[in-house]
Amino acid sequence: MQGVVVKKVADLFSVYSNGVCYNNVVARGGIKKKESRILVGDIVFFEHESKDKYIIESICERKNELVRPPLANLDNLIIVITQKPLPDLVLVDKLIIKCRYLHIRPILVISKADILQNDFINELKSQYKNVVKDILVLSSVSGEGKEDLLKLIQNQTSSLVGQSAVGKSSIINMLGGSAQVGELSKKSMRGKNTTRHSEILVFENNVRIADTSGFSRFVLDGIKYSQLMRYYDDFEKFSKKCKYSTCVHIPEIEDECNVKKALKSGKININRYNRYKAIYEELKSQWDRRYN
Repeated sequence: MQGVVVKKVADLFSVYSNGVCYNNVVARGGIKKKESRILVGDIVFFEHESKDKYIIESICERKNELVRPPLANLDNLIIVITQKPLPDLVLVDKLIIKCRYLHIRPILVISKADILQNDFINELKSQYKNVVKDILVLSSVSGEGKEDLLKLIQNQTSSLVGQSAVGKSSIINMLGGSAQVGELSKKSMRGKNTTRHSEILVFENNVRIADTSGFSRFVLDGIKYSQLMRYYDDFEKFSKKCKYSTCVHIPEIEDECNVKKALKSGKININRYNRYKAIYEELKSQWDRRYN
């Protein structure tokens, strides 16, 4: 049988296949020696060995992998922000960069819409309209945005990420209702304020949501500072006209850097650009400490 690993606790796994969640599944010993560790989100082949015992025989090749939180084969990263706590937009930008790097679709969700000011929503949309195709305003109280989100993520695996207390658990409750599948989902919906591990919840229309712990720090492993500009779609059409192909849009003078010209004329958001510089310097500092 083929299924998706939806939960991992120590050496025991829960695997979802054809509407059934198989719990307490173990991995065959050879997998631990020959293949990488099994992650939540892995597509696996598993067999019924005896009575209630199921064994994972092999892991399918991953299309992508997140290290923190540890997840595999994501289609979408649902980045949740709201007005309180104050959004960390550097974190949001890093998550979008990681999506570009791993070929994951970013979806930006502005949550708690029922208590947000319109100025806040409009400012966020202004900053990200040329960056993220799908920007949704969501309220778990009124249900605003629920159907739009479900249409985007049906038959796919997505992860909810963002700072603690932005409303990720409320969104999961709103999406799930009575449509959750199996003991795993029921156990997960106890109304806890924090999530301490990663697991995938399966909802109606095969919507698969990875619920992960909140975090405030994110490391852009694998991305070199001199290549950072490649992951900024809102810079791309301007950067093609920079004088030098190696232009990183920071030390260069305006006559050589078309991104700086666009910035001056208001075609690039100044806040986005300033955060780009901060991330660039952070990555450069990490590189210098490691190699110099």
